Amino acid sequence: MKVYVPVNKAVQRGRLTVNLLGAIIFLIVLLGIPSIVLQYTETTWIMITACVIGFALGFLLGWIYSGFAVVRWKIWAYENVQNLHELKQKAIVEKVIYPDGHWSEKLNFASYEQRQKLKQLEKRFSEEDKYHDDLEVSKETAIFISKRNILFMTVIGVVILGVAIYRYFHHAESNALMLALLSLLFFGLAFNDYRKKEPQILISNNGIKLYKKELMLWEYITNEHIEIIRGHENHKKYFVLDYKGKEVKFLINSIEISIDEFEHLLRVYRLRFNKNENG
Repeated sequence: MKVYVPVNKAVQRGRLTVNLLGAIIFLIVLLGIPSIVLQYTETTWIMITACVIGFALGFLLGWIYSGFAVVRWKIWAYENVQNLHELKQKAIVEKVIYPDGHWSEKLNFASYEQRQKLKQLEKRFSEEDKYHDDLEVSKETAIFISKRNILFMTVIGVVILGVAIYRYFHHAESNALMLALLSLLFFGLAFNDYRKKEPQILISNNGIKLYKKELMLWEYITNEHIEIIRGHENHKKYFVLDYKGKEVKFLINSIEISIDEFEHLLRVYRLRFNKNENG
């Protein structure tokens, strides 16, 4: 029996071999060319030109590398992962690949043999993903705000307040006031989460109930998934689903379980509903 690679490990490998190495190539060229030029001259216009060339060449080489690497990753992943639909959805969320029809697909570099291999492997998408019930998952699971997140924001607030007090007694009143206000913001966020005693998400064999919302029944729920929006400073994680034809989006940055655990729960409860529907 073939031993399959877990979806998460396959996607992690994609992020490493496609995204991370492509970014490293870009940075090496971006920083390398100006550094080499600096050994010979410090003339401003030459250095600016070197930076521009470094950026353009680094972007080009990183893009070319990623175009080759993503094809190799697809072939490996489609051969070694069992649930291809889950793999594709997660790889799109993690920006390893892009949705079908996206313009970036035209920038992938594949040999004739690789294209033929992919065509054969992509036939596996006609198969449904295979999951098994988890008997350790109860009929209902309540997911609360993470206590560690509350503690983290409180500690940050205390540290900033300490710096504010230090700055105040060292004659930097204006800076101290700004820091004190910032600490109050963190305390407010921590308190706001602390007072939320109800579950953020209640998921059961019957359906899903979000914080302060009505129960949504499984029979009207489709396309439930996790969406991650990556920003410069932080990532926002959303639980997204369609309910009676309308999109519902719920922020889950602060829940007490990991994204992998939450996705596992979604699969288990969806599987149970489908089994009941099919008798």
